[in-house]
Amino acid sequence: MKTKTNYAGHDTAYKRRRAEGKVGWDETPQAYAEREAGLIKLLGQGYAPCSGMFLELGCGAGNISIWFAQHGFEVTGVDISETAILWARERAQSAGVKAQFMLGNVLELNGVLSDASIDFVLDGHCLHCIIGEDRKTFLQTAWRFAKSGGFFLVDTMCGPVESGSVDGYDPASCCTMIQGLPTRYFGSPDQIQKEICDAGFDVLDVSIERNKSHGNMMIQARMRPT
Repeated sequence: MKTKTNYAGHDTAYKRRRAEGKVGWDETPQAYAEREAGLIKLLGQGYAPCSGMFLELGCGAGNISIWFAQHGFEVTGVDISETAILWARERAQSAGVKAQFMLGNVLELNGVLSDASIDFVLDGHCLHCIIGEDRKTFLQTAWRFAKSGGFFLVDTMCGPVESGSVDGYDPASCCTMIQGLPTRYFGSPDQIQKEICDAGFDVLDVSIERNKSHGNMMIQARMRPT
C-alpha cells in the first residue's frame, strides 16, 4: 500500500518563504554560499564531470541549478512547486543565465527529457522528502535519465537523530510526522547507500557531517554501465 504523503504541500512553504523575503528554501545567502563552497570542494575531487547536461531533481527556487549553469553546465531543474519554478525562472532571467525550469513531479517524469541523456544528476535535498516505496521510484528516475556511466550526487539528511531534537520525529519509521503524514526520512547512512546501489549506481565517495540533531550526507555515485 502506498504511503500517504503531502509532497504538493511544498508549494505552501515556498509561498511563505517568498513572502517573508527569503532567497530560497535555505532562506539566506549565507546558507547557499556554504552549499556552494561545499560543491566546489566536492567537484575538486574529480569524480564529477565539469560540464555537460545537468538535471536537478527537486530544484526549488533554482539557487543551485543556476550556480551550475554559471559554471558551464546545460541545466534543467524540476520541482513540484509552481511557486518555486516561477521563482527559479525569474532568478535565472535576473542573473542572465540560460536554464530550463519545469513544473513536475519527480516521481512521474515521462516525456519531459530524453532517457540516458544526463551527465550529472543532482538530488537537490529532495530524497529525504521522499517516503516509502516512492524512494525507489525517485532513484529509478535518476537512473533512467543518467547516461551510462553518468554521475549522481545525493545531498540528503540522514540519521541517527538525537532523541527529542527534531519535532515530530518517529523512531519506528525514521520519519518526521506532521498531521499524521510523514514529511522527512532520516535513514541510516548504510541504508541510504544500499538504496542507491540497488538502483544501479556504484558509490564512489561518501561524506557525512553532523549537526546537533541529525546527519547530512553527500554521496557521489556513478551509474553502473549496462
